[in-house]
Amino acid sequence: MAEHRDDTGNQVRDVIHKLQSPVLNLPTLLALISSLLDCIGLLPPHYRRYNTAPLHSAAFNSQRHLPPLQRALLEHVIPTWEPDLSRENLMPLVEQWFIPDAFSYTSPATGEVTVHAYKSILSLSFTPYSMNLLARLTKAYPLDRLHTSVVFSPSKDSFPQQTTLAWEDVVKSILSVPARVANFVEGKGELPKDLEQGPYFTNLCIRCEALLWKLSQERTEGVSYLGCNNLIPDNLQKVCHL
Repeated sequence: MAEHRDDTGNQVRDVIHKLQSPVLNLPTLLALISSLLDCIGLLPPHYRRYNTAPLHSAAFNSQRHLPPLQRALLEHVIPTWEPDLSRENLMPLVEQWFIPDAFSYTSPATGEVTVHAYKSILSLSFTPYSMNLLARLTKAYPLDRLHTSVVFSPSKDSFPQQTTLAWEDVVKSILSVPARVANFVEGKGELPKDLEQGPYFTNLCIRCEALLWKLSQERTEGVSYLGCNNLIPDNLQKVCHL
Protein backbone atom coordinates (compact mmCIF):
# COMPACT_ATOMS: atom_id res chain seq x y z
CA MET A 1 0.00 0.00 0.00
CA ALA A 2 2.80 2.42 0.88
CA GLU A 3 4.54 1.64 -2.39
CA HIS A 4 1.29 2.24 -4.29
CA ARG A 5 0.81 5.63 -2.60
CA ASP A 6 4.36 6.59 -3.51
CA ASP A 7 3.77 5.65 -7.14
CA THR A 8 0.51 7.61 -7.38
CA GLY A 9 2.08 10.59 -5.59
CA ASN A 10 4.93 10.52 -8.10
CA GLN A 11 2.36 10.72 -10.89
CA VAL A 12 0.97 13.94 -9.42
CA ARG A 13 4.46 15.40 -9.01
CA ASP A 14 5.20 14.53 -12.64
CA VAL A 15 2.09 16.38 -13.80
CA ILE A 16 2.99 19.45 -11.73
CA HIS A 17 6.54 19.35 -13.12
CA LYS A 18 5.11 19.31 -16.66
CA LEU A 19 3.00 22.37 -15.84
CA GLN A 20 6.13 24.13 -14.59
CA SER A 21 7.78 23.49 -17.96
CA PRO A 22 6.74 24.61 -21.47
CA VAL A 23 3.65 22.68 -22.57
CA LEU A 24 3.62 21.75 -26.24
CA ASN A 25 -0.04 22.27 -27.10
CA LEU A 26 -3.47 23.09 -25.72
CA PRO A 27 -4.85 19.50 -25.63
CA THR A 28 -1.87 18.42 -23.53
CA LEU A 29 -2.39 21.34 -21.16
CA LEU A 30 -6.08 20.56 -20.75
CA ALA A 31 -5.32 16.89 -20.07
CA LEU A 32 -2.81 17.80 -17.34
CA ILE A 33 -5.10 20.27 -15.59
CA SER A 34 -8.25 18.16 -15.81
CA SER A 35 -6.53 14.98 -14.59
CA LEU A 36 -5.56 16.68 -11.34
CA LEU A 37 -8.97 18.28 -10.89
CA ASP A 38 -10.63 14.91 -11.34
CA CYS A 39 -8.24 13.51 -8.72
CA ILE A 40 -9.78 15.69 -6.02
CA GLY A 41 -13.35 15.67 -7.30
CA LEU A 42 -13.45 19.22 -8.65
CA LEU A 43 -13.59 18.54 -12.39
CA PRO A 44 -16.91 19.86 -13.75
CA PRO A 45 -18.76 17.27 -15.86
CA HIS A 46 -18.62 19.32 -19.07
CA TYR A 47 -14.79 19.23 -18.93
CA ARG A 48 -14.44 15.48 -18.42
CA ARG A 49 -13.70 14.88 -22.10
CA TYR A 50 -10.32 16.58 -21.60
CA ASN A 51 -9.22 14.07 -18.94
CA THR A 52 -7.50 11.66 -21.28
CA ALA A 53 -4.98 10.41 -18.67
CA PRO A 54 -6.86 9.87 -15.38
CA LEU A 55 -4.96 9.62 -12.09
CA HIS A 56 -5.81 7.59 -9.01
CA SER A 57 -8.03 9.55 -6.62
CA ALA A 58 -5.69 8.80 -3.69
CA ALA A 59 -2.71 10.33 -5.48
CA PHE A 60 -3.36 13.96 -4.55
CA ASN A 61 -2.18 15.33 -1.20
CA SER A 62 -3.53 18.84 -0.79
CA GLN A 63 -0.95 20.07 1.70
CA ARG A 64 1.92 18.80 -0.40
CA HIS A 65 0.68 19.35 -3.94
CA LEU A 66 -1.58 22.43 -3.93
CA PRO A 67 1.09 25.13 -3.30
CA PRO A 68 3.44 24.12 -6.16
CA LEU A 69 0.50 23.46 -8.48
CA GLN A 70 -1.12 26.85 -7.92
CA ARG A 71 2.25 28.58 -8.30
CA ALA A 72 2.88 26.72 -11.56
CA LEU A 73 -0.46 27.89 -12.89
CA LEU A 74 0.13 31.51 -11.83
CA GLU A 75 3.76 31.73 -12.92
CA HIS A 76 3.87 29.56 -16.04
CA VAL A 77 0.53 28.40 -17.41
CA ILE A 78 -1.64 31.51 -17.17
CA PRO A 79 0.94 34.02 -18.52
CA THR A 80 1.57 31.75 -21.52
CA TRP A 81 -1.83 30.29 -22.25
CA GLU A 82 -4.40 32.87 -21.12
CA PRO A 83 -5.09 34.23 -24.65
CA ASP A 84 -5.70 30.74 -26.07
CA LEU A 85 -7.72 29.57 -23.07
CA SER A 86 -9.84 32.74 -23.09
CA ARG A 87 -10.50 32.43 -26.81
CA GLU A 88 -11.77 28.87 -26.29
CA ASN A 89 -13.72 29.83 -23.13
CA LEU A 90 -11.55 27.47 -21.08
CA MET A 91 -10.20 29.81 -18.40
CA PRO A 92 -12.85 28.56 -15.92
CA LEU A 93 -11.13 25.17 -16.02
CA VAL A 94 -7.86 26.72 -14.83
CA GLU A 95 -9.60 28.99 -12.33
CA GLN A 96 -11.26 25.95 -10.76
CA TRP A 97 -7.90 25.61 -8.97
CA PHE A 98 -8.49 28.98 -7.26
CA ILE A 99 -12.23 29.71 -7.25
CA PRO A 100 -14.16 26.44 -7.47
CA ASP A 101 -17.57 26.87 -9.06
CA ALA A 102 -20.83 26.85 -7.12
CA PHE A 103 -21.47 23.17 -7.86
CA SER A 104 -18.22 22.31 -6.05
CA TYR A 105 -19.01 24.24 -2.87
CA THR A 106 -19.97 21.19 -0.80
CA SER A 107 -16.83 19.27 -1.73
CA PRO A 108 -14.24 19.01 1.09
CA ALA A 109 -11.53 19.79 -1.47
CA THR A 110 -13.04 23.22 -2.15
CA GLY A 111 -12.06 24.54 1.27
CA GLU A 112 -8.47 23.38 0.90
CA VAL A 113 -8.20 24.82 -2.61
CA THR A 114 -9.52 28.26 -1.62
CA VAL A 115 -7.46 28.52 1.56
CA HIS A 116 -4.29 27.72 -0.40
CA ALA A 117 -5.39 30.06 -3.20
CA TYR A 118 -5.21 33.05 -0.87
CA LYS A 119 -1.70 32.05 0.20
CA SER A 120 -0.48 31.30 -3.33
CA ILE A 121 -1.74 34.55 -4.86
CA LEU A 122 -0.38 36.66 -1.99
CA SER A 123 3.01 34.92 -2.06
CA LEU A 124 3.79 36.06 -5.61
CA SER A 125 4.21 39.44 -7.26
CA PHE A 126 0.86 40.68 -8.47
CA THR A 127 -0.15 40.90 -12.10
CA PRO A 128 -3.36 42.51 -13.38
CA TYR A 129 -4.76 39.00 -13.79
CA SER A 130 -3.83 37.74 -10.31
CA MET A 131 -5.16 40.92 -8.72
CA ASN A 132 -8.48 40.45 -10.47
CA LEU A 133 -8.44 36.78 -9.48
CA LEU A 134 -7.90 37.75 -5.84
CA ALA A 135 -10.75 40.24 -5.97
CA ARG A 136 -13.11 37.55 -7.24
CA LEU A 137 -11.81 35.06 -4.68
CA THR A 138 -12.56 37.43 -1.78
CA LYS A 139 -16.15 37.80 -3.01
CA ALA A 140 -16.78 34.12 -3.77
CA TYR A 141 -15.06 32.71 -0.66
CA PRO A 142 -15.10 35.32 2.13
CA LEU A 143 -14.36 34.87 5.82
CA ASP A 144 -17.47 32.96 6.91
CA ARG A 145 -17.33 30.47 4.04
CA LEU A 146 -13.64 29.84 4.67
CA HIS A 147 -14.38 29.22 8.35
CA THR A 148 -16.88 26.52 7.47
CA SER A 149 -14.33 24.91 5.15
CA VAL A 150 -11.46 25.01 7.65
CA VAL A 151 -13.19 24.13 10.92
CA PHE A 152 -15.66 21.55 9.69
CA SER A 153 -13.51 19.92 7.01
CA PRO A 154 -13.54 16.11 7.37
CA SER A 155 -9.78 15.98 6.87
CA LYS A 156 -9.12 18.07 9.97
CA ASP A 157 -11.73 16.88 12.49
CA SER A 158 -9.24 14.71 14.35
CA PHE A 159 -6.67 17.48 14.82
CA PRO A 160 -8.17 20.43 16.76
CA GLN A 161 -4.81 22.18 17.17
CA GLN A 162 -4.09 21.89 13.45
CA THR A 163 -7.56 23.29 12.73
CA THR A 164 -6.97 26.29 15.00
CA LEU A 165 -3.61 27.06 13.38
CA ALA A 166 -5.14 26.74 9.91
CA TRP A 167 -7.89 29.19 10.89
CA GLU A 168 -5.33 31.67 12.23
CA ASP A 169 -3.46 31.47 8.91
CA VAL A 170 -6.69 32.21 7.06
CA VAL A 171 -7.36 35.28 9.19
CA LYS A 172 -3.82 36.57 8.62
CA SER A 173 -4.15 36.12 4.86
CA ILE A 174 -7.52 37.86 4.71
CA LEU A 175 -6.39 40.82 6.82
CA SER A 176 -3.23 41.30 4.75
CA VAL A 177 -4.97 41.67 1.38
CA PRO A 178 -5.54 45.47 1.14
CA ALA A 179 -2.03 46.34 2.38
CA ARG A 180 -0.35 43.84 0.04
CA VAL A 181 -2.27 45.12 -2.96
CA ALA A 182 -1.76 48.80 -2.08
CA ASN A 183 1.99 48.29 -1.59
CA PHE A 184 2.23 46.69 -5.01
CA VAL A 185 0.33 49.44 -6.80
CA GLU A 186 1.95 52.31 -4.83
CA GLY A 187 -0.29 54.90 -6.42
CA LYS A 188 0.81 53.94 -9.95
CA GLY A 189 -2.42 52.28 -10.96
CA GLU A 190 -5.98 51.57 -9.95
CA LEU A 191 -6.96 48.85 -7.53
CA PRO A 192 -9.98 46.64 -8.13
CA LYS A 193 -12.76 48.38 -6.23
CA ASP A 194 -13.38 45.37 -4.00
CA LEU A 195 -9.73 45.42 -2.83
CA GLU A 196 -9.65 49.07 -1.82
CA GLN A 197 -9.32 49.40 1.93
CA GLY A 198 -12.75 50.96 2.57
CA PRO A 199 -14.93 48.59 0.54
CA TYR A 200 -12.80 45.58 1.48
CA PHE A 201 -13.06 46.05 5.24
CA THR A 202 -16.73 47.02 5.00
CA ASN A 203 -17.42 43.70 3.33
CA LEU A 204 -15.15 41.91 5.81
CA CYS A 205 -17.10 43.39 8.73
CA ILE A 206 -20.37 42.20 7.20
CA ARG A 207 -19.03 38.68 6.76
CA CYS A 208 -17.53 38.74 10.25
CA GLU A 209 -20.90 39.74 11.67
CA ALA A 210 -22.54 36.83 9.83
CA LEU A 211 -19.92 34.44 11.21
CA LEU A 212 -20.31 35.74 14.77
CA TRP A 213 -24.06 35.24 14.59
CA LYS A 214 -23.63 31.72 13.19
CA LEU A 215 -21.13 30.71 15.89
CA SER A 216 -23.25 32.20 18.67
CA GLN A 217 -26.27 30.23 17.44
CA GLU A 218 -24.26 27.02 17.33
CA ARG A 219 -22.90 27.66 20.81
CA THR A 220 -26.38 28.38 22.19
CA GLU A 221 -28.04 25.42 20.50
CA GLY A 222 -25.19 22.99 21.19
CA VAL A 223 -24.75 22.13 17.53
CA SER A 224 -22.12 19.47 16.90
CA TYR A 225 -20.16 19.25 13.66
CA LEU A 226 -17.90 16.25 13.22
CA GLY A 227 -16.77 16.38 16.83
CA CYS A 228 -15.70 20.04 16.54
CA ASN A 229 -18.25 21.47 18.95
CA ASN A 230 -15.50 22.01 21.51
CA LEU A 231 -13.85 24.43 19.10
CA ILE A 232 -16.85 26.75 18.79
CA PRO A 233 -16.17 28.88 21.92
CA ASP A 234 -12.49 29.21 20.96
CA ASN A 235 -13.35 30.19 17.39
CA LEU A 236 -15.96 32.65 18.62
CA GLN A 237 -13.26 34.28 20.73
CA LYS A 238 -10.88 34.41 17.75
CA VAL A 239 -13.52 36.04 15.52
CA CYS A 240 -14.25 38.60 18.23
CA HIS A 241 -10.51 39.36 18.30
CA LEU A 242 -10.57 39.78 14.51
